[in-house]
Order: sequence, then structure tokens, then C-alpha cells
Amino acid sequence: MKASIITPHYNSHHTLLQLKTALQSQTFPLDNFEWIIIDDGSQSPLPEEITSNESSLNIVTNVFQENRGRAAARNKGIEIARGEIIVFLDADMVPATCWLEMMVRGVSESGGILVGKLGLHPSLPMTAYMRYYHSRGAAKIQGGCEIPGKYFTAANSALPAKIARDSGGFDRAFKAWGGEDLEFGLRLEEHGMKLYHEPRAKAWHFHKPEWTEMERRYRIYGREVIPMILDRHPQAYEMLSLNYLENPLKAESVSQLLKNSAVRLLCRQNVYNLVNRMVVSNDKFPWQELIFDFMIFTLYSTAYRKTLE
Repeated sequence: MKASIITPHYNSHHTLLQLKTALQSQTFPLDNFEWIIIDDGSQSPLPEEITSNESSLNIVTNVFQENRGRAAARNKGIEIARGEIIVFLDADMVPATCWLEMMVRGVSESGGILVGKLGLHPSLPMTAYMRYYHSRGAAKIQGGCEIPGKYFTAANSALPAKIARDSGGFDRAFKAWGGEDLEFGLRLEEHGMKLYHEPRAKAWHFHKPEWTEMERRYRIYGREVIPMILDRHPQAYEMLSLNYLENPLKAESVSQLLKNSAVRLLCRQNVYNLVNRMVVSNDKFPWQELIFDFMIFTLYSTAYRKTLE
């Protein structure tokens, strides 16, 4: 089966060149896939060393004159793709040599949607948050097993082209970080599509934001993404654990009253500040997975609550 790799990018020329080198070394035959690069309004054009087809890669480029967001960029890739299998890979990724072979085989055999494995690129320092980040989502599920829609990420994923088109693609209304992935995954799940984890389709990630930048993103996520998600998928309210923020006095049981009271107490800003100081700069602090879960929940849930005021 032929595949179409779709890579949206914005000012990421350096990592795109490394991605091109990695695609030239794939075990999957070069003449059985195309690489579609969607330039989402970058400040300068792609250099010829990336777009040149001298390497035998079938490279297709499409340029937006202004930045439209990742949802629009990926949808454009779906629109022009000629392969039977759509494979998404972000511009700051470097895939293993067997990556595409594993993706195509997995989609062909399952007929469903695959989410590959992400790892931090070895050239980057492994911080406490980076270790946590790359252990979440589909990484928590054994390879080959079904995963919930909330674990879908377009950064490294694949699906039949027919499903990508019949589903309507990504919702372009989502502009903020993470929103279009979550909404698309929930929509696929609601329509009965099966999603699986394929850890053999691994890509290394040039992901290096400081924790302060991630705090900003999670606050935007709570303020801009969650209201839109709940508008389209009301059942996500409990999936995001927002029910724990409800007034304890309205709880239907003693257990719920205690849980809601504890969560509301822990999500206070002074508690967050204390935990943040202890954990983020201390790579050996215990219970990091649980504590990062708490900090991220505090960030997005607090931002969401402010939208209700």
C-alpha cells in the first residue's frame, strides 16, 4: 500500500533537514510513499536542500501565505494526499528507520488508527518534566493494545486515508496547543473507530520548552481548548476530572464530598507554588508522575474555572 506522510511546519527548517535524512533511510520502499510538507506561513521559504528531489524522495510542498494553524495545515495535507494510508509526523521529529514500515503494516492489518511512540531526542537533556511528558498518553498502554481517543496525538500517527477524509479531518476552530488532537481523537472514538498503540513506530522529539513555557500552554489549554471540547464532547467533563472541582456541599455522598474538598484545597495557588518549587528543579524528587499530574490539572482546571466566572 502507498503512504502519504504529512508534515506541517512553521519556521522549522533545521529539524526538517534532519527529518528528510531520516526518511531517506526508511526500510519502507522510497517509491511507495510521498512526503507532503505544508508550510504554515513561515517567515522564509524552504531552502532547496529540503525541497530537492535528488534523493529519490517524492516531495510535495504546499505553502500558506499566512499562519492558519496545525489543523488547517494537516487538513490540506489530507486533501492533496495520494496514498491509501495517511501518516502524520511533526517537523521536529526524527523517526527510526523502521518507523514507516511499522505504521503501514499496523494500519493495513488493523484497519484502524495508530499512535506511535515518542522519545526525547538524545541530543537534549532529560529533565524531570521531559521524562514525565514522554511517559504519558499512549506510552502508558502496551504495544498493540487499543487506546482511548483522548490519547490520540497527530505528532506521530497513521490512519486509512478514507477514515481521515470521511471524518472531516481536524476541526480548524482549534488554534491552541493540543486542542485539535484531543478533539479529533474523541470524535474518531465516538464514531466507533479503533485506536492502537504501536511503540515500534518510534520517533525522537526535539522537544525542549522550559517548564514555565509549559505552564503557559496548560493555562491556555484550560482557558481556550477545554470550553470548546466540552461544547463538542460533553462527556469529556469527567474525563478531564473537572467534576472534582464541583462544590463539595452539593456532593451526593460523603466520599464525593471528601474528594471534592481535597481537590479544591490542593488546587489553591499557594499549594501549587510550593509543590512547583520542590519538584521542577529536583530531578530526584519522589512521586514525580503523580505530582506532575496534579500540577497540570491545577493549571488547566484553574484557567477553565475562570472562564465560568
